[in-house]
Amino acid sequence: MSCSPRPAAGSAAAIPSSAGRVLGAVVGLGLATLLLLTGLLVWTRFWPGGAARTPRIPHVILLTIDTLRADSLPFHGNTRVKTPALAEIARRSVLFDHALAPSPWTRPSVISILTGLSPAVHGVTVDSIDVETLLPDSVRTLAECMRAAGYRTAAIGYNPAIAASPNVRRGFDDFLFYPEPEDESDPSAAESAPPASTGRAADDVAGRIDVDNATEILTELAERWLAGHASGPFFLWLHYYDPHTPYTAPREQYVALMGEEATEGQAYLDWRTAMIQGMAQYLYIERMALAGTDSGESPEKAALLRAALHQRREALRALYDGEVQHVDQAVGRVLGALKRLGIYDGSLLVVTSDHGEEFFEHGGLDHGHTLYQELLHVPLLLKRPGAREGHRVRERVTNRSLFPTLLELCSDVRPGLGVDVESLVPFWEPGAVPARAAYLLADSILFGEPATAIFFGDRKYTRQPRTGAEELYDLAADPGETTSLTASDPAGTAEGHRLFSDAMRRAAAFQRAVWIDGVRTTEVSEATRRMLRTHGYLK
Repeated sequence: MSCSPRPAAGSAAAIPSSAGRVLGAVVGLGLATLLLLTGLLVWTRFWPGGAARTPRIPHVILLTIDTLRADSLPFHGNTRVKTPALAEIARRSVLFDHALAPSPWTRPSVISILTGLSPAVHGVTVDSIDVETLLPDSVRTLAECMRAAGYRTAAIGYNPAIAASPNVRRGFDDFLFYPEPEDESDPSAAESAPPASTGRAADDVAGRIDVDNATEILTELAERWLAGHASGPFFLWLHYYDPHTPYTAPREQYVALMGEEATEGQAYLDWRTAMIQGMAQYLYIERMALAGTDSGESPEKAALLRAALHQRREALRALYDGEVQHVDQAVGRVLGALKRLGIYDGSLLVVTSDHGEEFFEHGGLDHGHTLYQELLHVPLLLKRPGAREGHRVRERVTNRSLFPTLLELCSDVRPGLGVDVESLVPFWEPGAVPARAAYLLADSILFGEPATAIFFGDRKYTRQPRTGAEELYDLAADPGETTSLTASDPAGTAEGHRLFSDAMRRAAAFQRAVWIDGVRTTEVSEATRRMLRTHGYLK
């Protein structure tokens, strides 16, 4: 089986993504073809090819930790958090200091990691979480390509935006993702049935897994699955939901981080829940407090309110950091299972995240609403088989590159149409500085005005296509993105705008090729909408 695109017939169709809406009408079929060929020749080092007879690396584990911002980890500067398991992986890994997520929320980022396509191309968000664009047959997922290369493929995880996605299931022999849709009539569930077995070895899980116990149950599933498949080549994707909201840090983790006692038992759970549910009110009160006397409060009362708000902010961050440490304990169990099975040293182990989390750096909390670095800067670790020590890479990369990277390392199968990122394999040796693309981009806002971010050198240019609003930052001098340079650096702003326009033209060209048969979408059931709303994906 080849991982090449399936033949498609038909004419080009408009794409319901931000890039397609803005520039699709401008880009003609001839320009689309020209840009497509140029992009394939210049940007990608891979062409569709045949399947490998024998997988080159027998065991491949992709570990994604939801909502994990890079600077929440000790090896990225967070000194109060202890993550010994992730630190062990980091010591033996190529560690990318400046890795970017493709989007600030889960669904488009995960699809980008699994296909190598940017959100501007795959369009797997049509401004609504409860309507999903279905990937065409011309797109091959990472799981499909790994299966074509001879691997047993499995996905184990928890996240409703993934579990309900028909695109994510494609290519997995075993798909153990939760929470499951509440009713069998869900059209997305019907669309998403994989060609192979669903591998539901633990039907009892669906009725007992929730946000509080998901980390433990997923780890149990992973341990059992590994024990049953260690003798053959496999590709396992394990996705932990923590540290996503609601921050369900165990009491002992919170106590250890804050250095103070917390209430016991159910009282702690109720307090923790109230902290999360009060986020909107918290933001309103904080803005009023920061307004000082303009809020109608006396300076003395405003100062007291600021102190109380600061304490609450610290408590929220401690709950998040507690979840990070809790997930690390689970990762330690998975590493222990790999070692007991005798396959840890020879495994290729990848760790990354779909996006980060904001803690008031730009006036907000949670994710999906901006393209600032607290939402886009994510960890990226690649532990090579047999490696005893690793090294750090300073160049900016995107975790979309995992798709061509894993295929280059593991097989003769090559990405198909529309993959416009390069493999990370040239960074394998310390000090290597391979030639890279002129820019990287991130896209797809869940809540708020659509926007696209373009990274070139140390500069970051962000533009909202509907309004034309733009920002420019020097990430080396201003990593917190506090002062936009659009007025003081017109040349840099013009270059960012030029690269943005180029990115949109390329995206439109790739879209026309990828979606040549037209676009299909699927709506999820009301039961699944309720599930998504419960987890914060629908307001």
